[in-house]
Amino acid sequence: MTDDKLLESRLTPLDENYGTCAKTCAVLTIYPSCCATGQITRMLEIKPTFCFNLKDVAAHSIKHEGVDQMPAWCLSSEGKVDSRDTRHHLDWLLRKLEGAEERLQKIRELPDVKMLVNCIWHSKGTGGPTLWPEHMEILSKLDLECSFEIYWEGDHILADFFRNNGIK
Repeated sequence: MTDDKLLESRLTPLDENYGTCAKTCAVLTIYPSCCATGQITRMLEIKPTFCFNLKDVAAHSIKHEGVDQMPAWCLSSEGKVDSRDTRHHLDWLLRKLEGAEERLQKIRELPDVKMLVNCIWHSKGTGGPTLWPEHMEILSKLDLECSFEIYWEGDHILADFFRNNGIK
């Protein structure tokens, strides 16, 4: 299949103004419990968007079970990509990680290191983010799990969802 044919076969084309999204971003987070975030920067050879070191941990709001009391090294598309389509944000993040497979593996080999890509989605209607197989393939090659953190913009959306789905 040619690229044009492949794109034509997609149910959800790329859309910078993704109608059901208020805002979105993609974040690579590395939790280096064994070392300072500066060591992650040196090993990965990529400057983070922001970091939380041990002294900052109590103040941060990133919460993932089992890793919320650890330092965090973060590379975020927030403010870097002007789109409400998560795929554009993943494209930006994955381009930043091109050629980093071996460096990520060396970091992964450190004791007690956890890492993931987290896509944050602020919904303003029904219909959520989409990933294409190309994104999943690259995430798989990088051995990165991908999670979604969903927020609803206004209580009326939940009420509409429940009403439209016969939930009381």
